[in-house]
Amino acid sequence: MSRPVRLTASGNVGGASGGVVRKVSLTPAAAVATLTLNENGSGGTAILDMQAAASGTSAFSDLSDHGEGGLVYSGQLYAIIGGAGALVTVCL
Repeated sequence: MSRPVRLTASGNVGGASGGVVRKVSLTPAAAVATLTLNENGSGGTAILDMQAAASGTSAFSDLSDHGEGGLVYSGQLYAIIGGAGALVTVCL
């Protein structure tokens, strides 16, 4: 079962022992919004990049058909969010 985590600022997502990302949505506010998900913490390897236009249209990625039922990551998952007021939802 997917467990949604909502973020409005960069930070850790979920536990520190690795896991599976099933779905990701990125909703911009007034500016273009960006998202980078890193495995193994803030300085780790980027495993997903997304961008959503300032028009208010969300970007959505369903990763549940990928590999092990989603995008597998190791260590701590870290979200880097760009764009004031952006909302990120990650389903683990």
